[in-house]
Amino acid sequence: MSKIRIVLADDHRETVSIVRSTLGDDFEIVAAVEDGSLALDAVLAMDPDVLITDISMPVMDGLQLAGQLKKLHCRTKIIVLTMHQDSYFGLSSRGADCQNQGQHQKSTPD
Repeated sequence: MSKIRIVLADDHRETVSIVRSTLGDDFEIVAAVEDGSLALDAVLAMDPDVLITDISMPVMDGLQLAGQLKKLHCRTKIIVLTMHQDSYFGLSSRGADCQNQGQHQKSTPD
């Protein structure tokens, strides 16, 4: 059985490292990028099964990225990570049609 292919998009290297470590060898990370524009390019070029993206990134944020992928009828499932506790971001992710795909709040290191 083939591994689930993932693109990671987050401008914080520590978060990318934590997600990589958490996923372990059970998944194939095909790209890790630091902004939404690079994530869009990676998703379109590599056709991953899943995109794990931060909401707040330079160039294009995660919600704009999700919106662009939706317009392109991309098959990639999207998981949104955020440190924001504000309900605005949850509602915005729903507006980007992420409601059935996932949003997870990142925790800060102690």
